[in-house]
Amino acid sequence: MAQRIKLGDFFEIPLPDGRFAYCQHVNRNDQLGFLVQVLDRISGYSLKFENLEGAKPLFPPVFVGLRASVTSGRWKRIGNKPVIDFKFPLSRATSATKPGTYRNWWLFDGQTQRFIGALPAELRSLEVEVVWGDELLEHRIATGHHLFENVF
Repeated sequence: MAQRIKLGDFFEIPLPDGRFAYCQHVNRNDQLGFLVQVLDRISGYSLKFENLEGAKPLFPPVFVGLRASVTSGRWKRIGNKPVIDFKFPLSRATSATKPGTYRNWWLFDGQTQRFIGALPAELRSLEVEVVWGDELLEHRIATGHHLFENVF
């Protein structure tokens, strides 16, 4: 039977180097799916849910194909805690796929998209509006590098 994913669920994420990371499901969007907050608690061994108390965000929340990760057994649910005072993060979107500078940027606030054209330097640290696959997100967590860090 498929495991139902609930808002507030915490998951253990296996990393390519054998360590474990953790995230919480913080929001759901009809088009993009599950938004998770990856936590700064990375360990060489599996942690209990209680050990995540006080963990901080590793980077802004990202969309991920959570259902596939959970259904396959790759990511394991380890607990649930209500999501309180969540504010949907502003993200950026473009049709660009290669490193470089582009002039077709949109901003997304969780409800609407707004075209801005060129991306100002102060908005380059925003997450890119994309749904991460589990293995790419695991690589990002383990190495600190991600595919969109040089797309402006």
